[in-house]
Amino acid sequence: MKRNKLDELLILALRCSLVFFVICFIANFIGSILVFFKLGYFEFNWKEIIFISIKKGVLIGLTLGTALWLKARLLERKGRGN
Repeated sequence: MKRNKLDELLILALRCSLVFFVICFIANFIGSILVFFKLGYFEFNWKEIIFISIKKGVLIGLTLGTALWLKARLLERKGRGN
């Protein structure tokens, strides 16, 4: 039973991390496109952007995934108490 709950936490954290990685990557790409239209040159360092996006995605995803998992556990416990 407990193992199943920890698996849910891991899956939720990984999914949140993936979503925020994609959001950060796309936001950086769009920012580079806007700079291109404004200044006339396109600068997009793939390695740096991927590293930054992974770092932000993992940090935000783990935090959000853990918070959502804890909220679900608390609501589940509250529902059983009634």
